[in-house]
Amino acid sequence: RAEPHFLAAIDRREDTFYVVSFRRDHLLLPAISHNKTSRPKMSLVMPAAALNESLSGRGGGLEAMMQVDCEVMDTRVIHVRRRPPPANRSRAPAAPRSPRR
Repeated sequence: RAEPHFLAAIDRREDTFYVVSFRRDHLLLPAISHNKTSRPKMSLVMPAAALNESLSGRGGGLEAMMQVDCEVMDTRVIHVRRRPPPANRSRAPAAPRSPRR
């Protein structure tokens, strides 16, 4: 479950899906051509959870990916507290915490 501070920082809307990543290993490719009279478009491409092995494509050295095409409504920089992501949202094991004194 996401923290209330984080949800407020992103100005969460009820009718909007959010892709949130706490990792910095992503690649942002610029548009080849940009039309200034229409909204910019963005395509999110990420690994997809395969429903079964036949859909995963791994047999031929392929990775199943999900592509979501969007029109960009707004962009802004937000600031959130520096905390590790919730345990159920992170695949990496959490580092042991030293006891506070």
